[in-house]
Amino acid sequence: MQVNNINNWQALQLRLYELIARYPVMGITANDVATMRPDNLIGSYNLLNDYHAKNGV
Repeated sequence: MQVNNINNWQALQLRLYELIARYPVMGITANDVATMRPDNLIGSYNLLNDYHAKNGV
């Protein structure tokens, strides 16, 4: 993997950690994020980001 790709995945993972901390009711934990495959990481991010856009402050 190239350095840019790694940085992008790390940024996505970091944002997902922020979202799960904000919305624990969604049931995703930090341990889940640490072990997610890339497709699950993207899907979970999209789910929580959409939830945040509709319900966040």
